[in-house]
Amino acid sequence: MRNYSIISRYLLAILGGFPSLVIGACSSTPVVDVVLQDPDGRRAYAKYAQLVIFDNGCPDRTKLANGDVSGYRWMQSVEVDGNFNEIGTLDKAPYGFAAILRDDYCGVIGFGCTPVDLSHHRHIAIAVNEEVSPPRGSCDTDQVCANSVCIAGNPTEEDADTEEDIGPLNCEFDIIASGNFDLPATASTVYSGPVVVATSNGFVIMYREAEPSGLHPVGVRLKVTDQGNVTRNNINLPACAQNNRDDGIAAAWNGSLGAGLMAVALPSCGPENAQLHVSNFDRDGKTLADHQYKNVPAPLHIHPINAMAPAPASKNFLLATMQGPVPLLFVFNGITVQGDPPPSEIHKGNGKATFTQISSSESIRSLLTDSDLDDGKILVSVVDISTGSESMTDFEHSPITSLVSWSERTVVAQPSGDSLVWKAITKSGSSIKSGTLDGGPYTSVGSAQLHDYLLLAGAKKGAITMFRIDDANGTFSGSPFQSTLSSSFGLSAIEGFQGERIGIAAARKRVVVAWITSTVPMANTSTAPGGFAVLACRG
Repeated sequence: MRNYSIISRYLLAILGGFPSLVIGACSSTPVVDVVLQDPDGRRAYAKYAQLVIFDNGCPDRTKLANGDVSGYRWMQSVEVDGNFNEIGTLDKAPYGFAAILRDDYCGVIGFGCTPVDLSHHRHIAIAVNEEVSPPRGSCDTDQVCANSVCIAGNPTEEDADTEEDIGPLNCEFDIIASGNFDLPATASTVYSGPVVVATSNGFVIMYREAEPSGLHPVGVRLKVTDQGNVTRNNINLPACAQNNRDDGIAAAWNGSLGAGLMAVALPSCGPENAQLHVSNFDRDGKTLADHQYKNVPAPLHIHPINAMAPAPASKNFLLATMQGPVPLLFVFNGITVQGDPPPSEIHKGNGKATFTQISSSESIRSLLTDSDLDDGKILVSVVDISTGSESMTDFEHSPITSLVSWSERTVVAQPSGDSLVWKAITKSGSSIKSGTLDGGPYTSVGSAQLHDYLLLAGAKKGAITMFRIDDANGTFSGSPFQSTLSSSFGLSAIEGFQGERIGIAAARKRVVVAWITSTVPMANTSTAPGGFAVLACRG
């Protein structure tokens, strides 16, 4: 099937009150012109403009009038005079191209939609000729409108100056862009991941997909820019007809090296032993080198969260993985395992474990494992790279945990009942601050640090709640800010999300969160296997 590469960029020419758009990324693909027309001048009263693409034509008029964009294939919101970004490719098929204008309160004031079959059309005009008066879909009184999305945190007159109620208004997780992972070609395809890493010029999202036969497994790397542009890179993995189960995937970016490392654990297949596939990639997600480690004595089990980190103050990578009940640490220089004999055992003498995680900064390395000793616990060891000193801190046991380190600090986050609890420690293991975040129960967690913020993500079925905790380089003062991502905000891929797997990374002024819909085989080829959102966090 022929593809049409899409670039949604405003040109200098103004047609009908709106800039025009171009679809077509290179000379080898057809160019499709998209023009947004404003015959009644509604643009002058709008704060935000949305461009939304639907499969199989335009949705019901009432749905668009209410601001409901669920089920979209692609969507982006910008300020009304802003620029849309490159969004990837579309197959030769029927679509609905919709434009929605929203006011300061996210209320829809006008819209238009044009059905298009890319088998026949190269010129698309979207006339915003449907008036909505009074506006529909406006935010509730306790919400604010941020880039066309209603989020919690609108202050009342009496508490408008109370910072602890709403937090600073410069990192509210405004949705810059979002998208779905490509649909599976075959039902019963299995997905694992996702892992998100921040590179020098954007982000790379990685996941693994394996169709039912197990003969064509691939690792997928999605390059996502800070503006939400997406490019897909596929990595062929060894086939195994006997086993296409959910195998672990891990990745990290090393700024000192200017490259990343991705590792995929592969199961035993017939007479062959387990394997480990590793590959270096550049900032665009393209493979630089790869290697297949065969005859691994026993299968390696990589935790879906925080399994790899850059080695502090070096160009190496650290992979924490399980081999049976033993947690191991691999050290990679590029794609080459270092050490003799590799790898080294973690937490010797601390009992059997079921999972392990790792995080690092320029000055510390933090390792986490659980233990069957003392009625079960989680152990976090923090090593000061400059002195070699090590501290060991106990945490309550939980099979769901996330770990993040920066400067000389480490935070452990984990669900507890209907809450998400977190604790920050120093390199010596001393407690800095702990907290409890409501809204659960949460079934997966993620963590990142950006500017002076600690960023936590708590997932549950159909939604991901983002938390921002301020003064992360100080005493974590103030009350947390939170915003929930769900299908009601137009994130269609999250509608069937089971809450099991998420990934998060942050850099510059952006946070990227990604999710896999389910860890069980996909039942059909029409449900998105996952998705992502690019969020604003301006420090």
